[in-house]
Amino acid sequence: MKTFYIFFFFVLTSLTLHAQVEFPKLNASWCYRAYGDHGENLYNFCVGPDSIINVAGIEYSRVSFKNILNPQFDTIYYREEDRKLYILPEDSTNEMLLCDFNLIVGDSFTAPAWGFWAPQTAVMTVYDVYYMTTNDGVERKVMQLGSNNGEGFNATWIEGIGDISWIFLFPNYVGSISGGYNFICHSIDGKLIYGEENYCNSLISTKAEISRKSISLYPNPTNEKFTFSDLNNFKQIKIYNGWGREVAYKITNQEIDISHLKAGIYIVVITDQNNNQYFSKIVKL
Repeated sequence: MKTFYIFFFFVLTSLTLHAQVEFPKLNASWCYRAYGDHGENLYNFCVGPDSIINVAGIEYSRVSFKNILNPQFDTIYYREEDRKLYILPEDSTNEMLLCDFNLIVGDSFTAPAWGFWAPQTAVMTVYDVYYMTTNDGVERKVMQLGSNNGEGFNATWIEGIGDISWIFLFPNYVGSISGGYNFICHSIDGKLIYGEENYCNSLISTKAEISRKSISLYPNPTNEKFTFSDLNNFKQIKIYNGWGREVAYKITNQEIDISHLKAGIYIVVITDQNNNQYFSKIVKL
């Protein structure tokens, strides 16, 4: 009987230490830093759920990326069930499994591929699992995944926080040689849970969103070219696709030529002579 109690206590303790950590449904933010092809900082931003919605009888948290990024879907829904994180792009009926915290070392995970010019479906293997204590005193499961076929797919999952290798809710596992996004921090109710404390506090205090100057582009949408006022009075122009990768363009006859690009939404970052940056979207038909 004594042996049974010792065994029971051991099991109960293990379950307590490594219990499921749920993703926050509201009042949370994930902050990131966008960087360019040479590692230069472009802008910082935070996203988080703004409401709870019901889709076909299932409850989701709603996250809007409007005026922040240019993904294929401006709004994404997410939910958690049985230690699995699911996402549902707005206006879609195809729910996708983004993270599975039931996996163990050696298990394979097939990540969904979607979005503008998304890579092929990424098949990764869990090669490390451990636990870490975040600032709220919670033990969280951490999983390292990667491909073993030389394709460079990789991910770091933290339970209750998500994949910190890229933008929360975006299944992108391909490293970019021309810019991308770095995870800064995650907070709940304005309190830092994980990440860069000093820098994160300043982002949280601005209501989890960094305002950016914008500039009007025309014609927009466009089939081939576009322009903006004072085209000659700029220092630098960069154009990024939906995954943060810089794309090439030409300037001809005071117009920016993107006729060679695939149809989609792009972010245009314009730097003037005083190093002020302006951000806008251009739709390529």
